[in-house]
Amino acid sequence: MGPVIEAQGLTHEYPDGTTAIRDVTLSIEEGERVAVASVLAFEPEVLLLDEPFGAVDAHYRERILQLVTDHEGTVVLFTPSLDVVPEIADRVIVVGPDGSLAANESVRDVLTDSTLLRENGLRPPAIVQLFEGILEADDMPLTVSDARAHLLDQTQ
Repeated sequence: MGPVIEAQGLTHEYPDGTTAIRDVTLSIEEGERVAVASVLAFEPEVLLLDEPFGAVDAHYRERILQLVTDHEGTVVLFTPSLDVVPEIADRVIVVGPDGSLAANESVRDVLTDSTLLRENGLRPPAIVQLFEGILEADDMPLTVSDARAHLLDQTQ
């Protein structure tokens, strides 16, 4: 078995030392993990994912996020869930409702532009919504860990 499949806990080792993929019915979350892991096993240069976090709980979301962030090639991710974007993206492309290119900018520039996002049917990440109107876009934390660090700095 490949290390990607084994890392996802999808194998079973038999007493004789052989290993096989577990023979079970997969949940939706496990199905998502198997799909991502099976693609990553081929070590593609470009990984194209369509809403990989849509049907998974927080635990599996973190595992899929780890698989994606460990990928050494290019990742193209389609998602309306912008909270994960700062953790995995260098650049954001927003496609408008009519299919036109609405933005092709840095993560910060796109995620802190609430007008752009709302005009294109997207909601700013929760962290951005929390700090909107309090901090300037350049100072706004984009992740929970950045927000925590900012708040800790303010209390000292």
